[in-house]
Amino acid sequence: MAYLGGSMRLTAVHKLNWGLLAFTAFLLMIVTRIPFLQQPLIGEEGMFAMIISGYHSPALKSAQDLPSKIDEHCLLVLGHIDEAGDTLIRPGRNITPYCFLGGVVKPLIASFNTTALDFDGKSALIRSAFLALSSIGFLALCFLSYLVSLRLSGLKALLPFLILFYFTTTHLAIGSSIQPQLDGAFGFLLLSNTALLIYLGSRPLIPSWLKLSLNFLAGFLIAFCKNEWPLTLLGSVVLVYSMMFTSRFIASYRGKYFTINQIEANLLIGVGLIFGCITGMGFCYLFSPNDYLAGFSLMKNIHGSRESHIKIFFQSLKFNYQILIPNLVMLSFGLWGILKNWKSLLNNEIGLLILYVLSFGILAGFLQSGWGGDGFPRYYLPPLLLSGVFLITQIPSVFALSTNTLAIKCLTIILGVVIIFNYGSLLIKYESGESITVPGSYVDVKNSLIGAADINKKDPYGVMVHQVGLGFYFPGVNFIATDIGREGALQWPLPSPKYYLVM
Repeated sequence: MAYLGGSMRLTAVHKLNWGLLAFTAFLLMIVTRIPFLQQPLIGEEGMFAMIISGYHSPALKSAQDLPSKIDEHCLLVLGHIDEAGDTLIRPGRNITPYCFLGGVVKPLIASFNTTALDFDGKSALIRSAFLALSSIGFLALCFLSYLVSLRLSGLKALLPFLILFYFTTTHLAIGSSIQPQLDGAFGFLLLSNTALLIYLGSRPLIPSWLKLSLNFLAGFLIAFCKNEWPLTLLGSVVLVYSMMFTSRFIASYRGKYFTINQIEANLLIGVGLIFGCITGMGFCYLFSPNDYLAGFSLMKNIHGSRESHIKIFFQSLKFNYQILIPNLVMLSFGLWGILKNWKSLLNNEIGLLILYVLSFGILAGFLQSGWGGDGFPRYYLPPLLLSGVFLITQIPSVFALSTNTLAIKCLTIILGVVIIFNYGSLLIKYESGESITVPGSYVDVKNSLIGAADINKKDPYGVMVHQVGLGFYFPGVNFIATDIGREGALQWPLPSPKYYLVM
């Protein structure tokens, strides 16, 4: 009895220690991003700032119906000219996350007196709002790492947290987590929690109803941002189950059979993910059908190149290779984990295998599209998160029989050095005036925005052709977004001849 009591106390202390480490990791993930919060908003980032700071247009009708509420809170600003107010456009894709920003985040931002903030204070406020969304994903990642650490002992229990810090302190992860965009903040928010739910739903001893529910919720969450994410999940489920049934057929041909319970447990994961995914997609469609279908048209345009997609794939990989190195590292070591743990994954933890295929599918999909956007490849953050989580879940299996303390020590030191080097390099880059999100000098952007506001202040009839951030930092300034291009600006209908464009 004394031995049992001592063992229970030791287990409790073990859980407490790693729980404190998980909480410390969560705080550090936030602290490491604080130095970058005052970076000025660049390009499309200003559009998202306008969603959560609010816009005003006389063309909007005031009503309580859903379409009117969407118009009031979820659209993008393209310009502002005096009494004409803000000119708005629809995002042209699943509008649900935009409405989350306008309906949930905007009221929270409204409690701050933004007019009393200086330029840097406004930047920090908006980036902090998106960091707050990312932080919900940080919690999920830290909790998952904590659960995995409980299955390890000694220095090996540090590995989940070190791997977590490796991929979440990369340029891609830090930049995406504070960028006013969807892929980063909602990538952390939705996909980190999706990965956690799939991990929990893959545990072999949980009840069937809970396994089904957790995977249903995981599939449901992934549908609430980019159209590509749920489609890739559905494809991943089909591919992995095809491999499973092929493996089972070969095994049965050789005289090895599986119990009904084994088959049922695996099927519940796939059924939950598929039905959750379809339900989430259906909800987003019913919320705003035209906007949701427009997202598929956008996908078709992005992926509709006449060039060879294989050629585009390797061109994209070559162009983005530096920022994609962590993705490739996570996928490569994840593949090593699959090769070492193949039978267990396919028979008992098929949800985790789906997670890996999903990460590869999203990465490959965007690489073969060749889409460059504003120059910051935030589209590759989701596969980084998913492949990183998969690798963390494989640590207990990969190191199950390893008793080489020296090797574990060396790996721990290497990871620590790489983390410090990556983060230090990013700090140096930022201190030199280089943006960590959209490529370019954030000092030049700040000076340009202030200069444009000064010009408009001296002559209010001059309509600045500039970034949307101009309207956020200096409300009331007349501007047209550079996003519509020079020709679009020249064709913009001005209220009267006294107004003129300042290119």
